[in-house]
Amino acid sequence: MSAIATSARTTAIPAVVTAAVVAGLLGPGSLPKLSALLLIGVVGFSVLLVRERIVFNLTAFVIAGAPLVPAPGLGAPLILVLGLAVWAALLASPRAVIRFGWVEAFVALTIVVAGISMLMTSADGASIVELGRWAIAFSLVIPLRMIHPADLTSLGRWFVAGGCFGAVVGLLLFVIDRQGQLLNRLSAFGYDTKGGNLRLVRGSESEAVRLTGTYVDPNMGALVLTIALVLAVVLLRGLPRIAASGLLGVAILLTLSRASIATVAVALLVLVVAGRIPLKPRLALSAVVAAGVIIALSIPVVRERLLDSFGPNDTGSQARWAALADFRRSMDDHWWFGLGWGIDAFRDPAAGVKVNYVANAPLLTVYRAGIIVGAAFVMLLVGAVLRSITLLRRGTFAQATVAAAMFALCLVALQLDFSVALLPPATMAFGVLLAFVTHPRWKGDDSDAAVRQ
Repeated sequence: MSAIATSARTTAIPAVVTAAVVAGLLGPGSLPKLSALLLIGVVGFSVLLVRERIVFNLTAFVIAGAPLVPAPGLGAPLILVLGLAVWAALLASPRAVIRFGWVEAFVALTIVVAGISMLMTSADGASIVELGRWAIAFSLVIPLRMIHPADLTSLGRWFVAGGCFGAVVGLLLFVIDRQGQLLNRLSAFGYDTKGGNLRLVRGSESEAVRLTGTYVDPNMGALVLTIALVLAVVLLRGLPRIAASGLLGVAILLTLSRASIATVAVALLVLVVAGRIPLKPRLALSAVVAAGVIIALSIPVVRERLLDSFGPNDTGSQARWAALADFRRSMDDHWWFGLGWGIDAFRDPAAGVKVNYVANAPLLTVYRAGIIVGAAFVMLLVGAVLRSITLLRRGTFAQATVAAAMFALCLVALQLDFSVALLPPATMAFGVLLAFVTHPRWKGDDSDAAVRQ
């Protein structure tokens, strides 16, 4: 009973504070939403008293499997509600170690200066909401670095399970809904009921449909699936590892996201060349790289997408180069605090296409919040890269694998896509990988043994 009482005391204060903050944001006339929030809070509090790992695992599954599903009765994405619940679960966990390191310092610094940038540009309701959504997603890595290694391993496996669920749904829709008619009915996953949900890419020979699944945006989905693929390799064994990796790999290819496909390829190459691994695993990984290249090039739409890169029909690359060329002009008189958090380009896809902001996570951070926030974010990425280099040379195979993925993510995906800086599911998925790379006690093999005990 003493443990339950301790959990109750440690979760009561943040629960009350969170309820007060949410109630203030919802404002008057929001009794239905407050009632739904109260019901969710009671259920969540009951779960915490039983076992806090359920919160960690559910959060991971939803981020990887259905990140756009709204919380019942609230309308807000469920992942953001769970992002807050993870903090309460951390405080309720008897095995968590509360400590602050360089990751916490850079995350806190980035959030603080982001808040200042919001106040200096436009502190309206839309900007406050956008900042709050991003702060919840961006700070997820902090509690994940403090939970027990066995809890982190369990969370990672549920992230893989969520990714496999998203991949299966995506593949089914890809096969049976080539015209996108069914997508119009999936408003719960974020699709527009008015239509226009198919994501197409025009190549030199044909127009191809992109796998979107529960992610709506194929590039964001590909990044989430890429992190799930990495964790599948690290945390699963035997046939489950092969099946999950194959499923996730095919789904990533069919998203036709060149940034994620290149990230996977670079991560494998880095692990083979720089990882401290024995000869047999190194040869096996080399064979996987060769097989992956053959499989990718054997799928016609993937082959055409890759071979058309930077050619005259590659409108995506042309738009990216145009955005980079226009970046300095768009930042005139906005370098210090950015163009603002609540601008239409970040909330309306049509406006975003028209503006054509830069598809680069660090530069988009500068675009939105200014050079100080961008510098703080880049310092976090530099720290992650340096930590990855250390693990590649001195860590276990599990540590070296997540390190290679983080190195490739920073080198490729974050330079060619903006989802980590703008879309909460991608931000939270990045936080999950960063937690594995920087967790002070997770070693891979040790945490696996702890889970089995």
